[in-house]
Amino acid sequence: MNFLQACSLLHENPERFRRFFDQNSLENPDIIQKIFIWDSSAKRPYYRMRGKPVAPEQAKEIILKGRGMSFNNFWNHEFSHVWGWCHPDGTIGINAWMTEKFPESVNLLEEFFGLACDFPFLDLCVAVTEMQELNYFDEYDLSSGQERRNYNYWEEPGRTSQECLHDWRKCTEIGIHLHDGMFSMLEKEEVLPLYDQYAAAYEPAFIQEDNPEHNPYDWEYYKYPENYQKLLQYDFLCQIIEK
Repeated sequence: MNFLQACSLLHENPERFRRFFDQNSLENPDIIQKIFIWDSSAKRPYYRMRGKPVAPEQAKEIILKGRGMSFNNFWNHEFSHVWGWCHPDGTIGINAWMTEKFPESVNLLEEFFGLACDFPFLDLCVAVTEMQELNYFDEYDLSSGQERRNYNYWEEPGRTSQECLHDWRKCTEIGIHLHDGMFSMLEKEEVLPLYDQYAAAYEPAFIQEDNPEHNPYDWEYYKYPENYQKLLQYDFLCQIIEK
């Protein structure tokens, strides 16, 4: 479907997406291959992305346009906490939590179709789960006056958060596929096989799933000094980090 048809399906005012309007998005019947109404039950759902590596110059373009990497210092580390799905060497992928609260189809369209428009060379798959970001008491039981646990959260009694994250596959709800400048939402039964294809094709051999220090997809990968130093090999990143 074209972009206006997608907006109609989601009951959204097309003006919200004015920046996407061009001849291709308005007329190309294949620009959005599939979309459906979805809203997350998770405040900030856990997701995993795997993609075909891009050239370092393409990675630089993504990062300099404010996409793909985040530079924060509110963790009070000795150095800024850097994380993101686009690495300066061109690696594409991440295991993290969405920043949008209780995202809906329209949020995915805005974010990922925006990536497809801005960087049509991206080729990636995203699996979005119903696993919550938070790992602490977040609800108050008015009848008893006590905090109570929402067991939909990703940390459960008797299990570490990492053990709970192993369940991400059974908690997957939907997926996203970007390729050749096109966007598609995927049902659960569609996204998992496709995600596995991308992981098999593009994950580096040295990856250690449960060790953030040796897993470039882990959002805490650059928390470790040796990995952080890798970023400083790129002059353009040094300029951003020093700010």
